[in-house]
Amino acid sequence: MTQAERSARFKARHPERVIASAKKFRKQHPERADASCAEWRVDNPKKFAFQRHRSQAKQRNIEFLFTLKEWVDWWGDDFAKRGKAADDLCMARYGDTGPYEASNVRKLTVKENIQEAHCNA
Repeated sequence: MTQAERSARFKARHPERVIASAKKFRKQHPERADASCAEWRVDNPKKFAFQRHRSQAKQRNIEFLFTLKEWVDWWGDDFAKRGKAADDLCMARYGDTGPYEASNVRKLTVKENIQEAHCNA
């Protein structure tokens, strides 16, 4: 068994210990942890965006049923066009109801999504 396999096995069996260790490291070395996170975000922009989207949906009590691969495939070549500006694209749910899943979402501009939300209110 390789070191990577042993590490993955340990993480799967003891997620609470891995989380506690990461929290301890961040507390003891905040500058290194911040730099490491920033570097990871630059190296993994799609995974970071996916995790942020999923987390924000959870905070809003909206089910998020996409896997990373499904989410990346759904965005396709439009990934770079996502954003918060009026003409940027967003993932909009039909009628602003139901979960985030492929059959319940479409790409709209932020402006279109806001206009639709006002019409549905």
